[in-house]
Amino acid sequence: MAQDFRHVPDYAGFLVGRRKDIRRQLKDYAEVGRALLWQRQLMIGGIALLVAFYYDAWIALISFALVEITEFLDWRVFKKILNMSKISRQQLTRIILTLHVDTALSAGAIGLFAVSIAQLQGHNTHFMPLFVLFAAALFSAMHNHQIPQILVLRLSIYGATFIFIPIRDLWLEKPPISSELWLQLFVGLFVLYFIFDTARAHARLYREGLKTFEALKVEAQRARMASMAKSDFISVVSHELRTPLTSIRGSLDLIGAEVFGSLPAPMIRPFTIARNNSHRLSELINDLLDFQKIEAGKMEYEYEVVEVRDLVMTVTDEIRPMAQSRRVSIGAVVQGPSAAVFGDGKRLAQVLVNLLSNAIKFSMDAGHVQIKTETLSDRVRISVSDNGVGLPTGAEEKLFQPFYQADSGATRKVNGTGLGLSISKQIVEAHGGSIDFLRHDNQGTTFFVELDRCFEDPV
Repeated sequence: MAQDFRHVPDYAGFLVGRRKDIRRQLKDYAEVGRALLWQRQLMIGGIALLVAFYYDAWIALISFALVEITEFLDWRVFKKILNMSKISRQQLTRIILTLHVDTALSAGAIGLFAVSIAQLQGHNTHFMPLFVLFAAALFSAMHNHQIPQILVLRLSIYGATFIFIPIRDLWLEKPPISSELWLQLFVGLFVLYFIFDTARAHARLYREGLKTFEALKVEAQRARMASMAKSDFISVVSHELRTPLTSIRGSLDLIGAEVFGSLPAPMIRPFTIARNNSHRLSELINDLLDFQKIEAGKMEYEYEVVEVRDLVMTVTDEIRPMAQSRRVSIGAVVQGPSAAVFGDGKRLAQVLVNLLSNAIKFSMDAGHVQIKTETLSDRVRISVSDNGVGLPTGAEEKLFQPFYQADSGATRKVNGTGLGLSISKQIVEAHGGSIDFLRHDNQGTTFFVELDRCFEDPV
């Protein structure tokens, strides 16, 4: 790893910097060069056609062929760079030297093309050849800023050619200062300033982009490490708590079953509180462990054919004691023919228990909770409705987020981790289904789960 941060020696004065940065710059340079290959071909081909039509077909053909040869050489270098997973010190030296040679040949071929057009035009204002150079230089300033030395070399050749054309006319014609030939030179200097300033701006933006990218990579790595540390912490703490809690809960259940004799009247209330809290703590730990498994992608499912009607009835019977303790009635309605789904029965039951327990918790005294199944054409919908306090305004976007609780005030009455709906959503989506809710106009909410029907035993 330390090798990436060694400074590379000055390769004949061409490029100095960290090898890791240079590799990134070379990759970016090659990717942009290959992506713009056909755009360059269209530009060069279009100019060659104009020169062939208006001036000389042979000069156009020869110039086009020279430029295409340099384009082929560039394409070979681009391909080599992009196919390399690692670049050694020797390979880096050869690639940098090759790029400089190819750049000099490419820019020289385009410069020679422009000078040839200027010679065909004679001594006048050379709009076309100067525009060719301007377009090529501006194209380079915008797209070749990844390696500053390559950009400077290319722009230097274009700039020298740009100035050579009007200076040659001035040398041969020796016109007065009022001549447009002098104006052409002065305008050319302004144009060159504009091009070099554009190149400098794009190079600066590219360098800032690289710095931002590296900073984002560092922050992403820190976030991953923090997430892993959090997951490991949750896993370790949850497992360490589960073992003693299982013993405590088992002992309290035995005492509650009066295996060791009847409890004295003064102990019944504190005992009930202790047993209920042990169950709550056990549910909390189970939620944390499930959440950690889902985040780590380690949640396991045992798929089988599950009869929805049986699943709903079993879950309803399981949750009924909780509803009775809170003086909430619960009913099950099954509509349509019997239907089955392919999934993990225990995990699907966990989803329905969560939806039912939430509905019961948020119901008022003498409230009513209903679980209903509907058989659609190719799906099964299981809905849980209540006539409780309903969802607060703005809860829609956060409801399925981890640790979010609709009753989240400092004096909230409903206990829980805020993980139930998030875990339920992950379980349902792992089964290829969907979970959502509807807010009632008066009071209460309906949560519903939709799953694909299973018409035959999967192979």
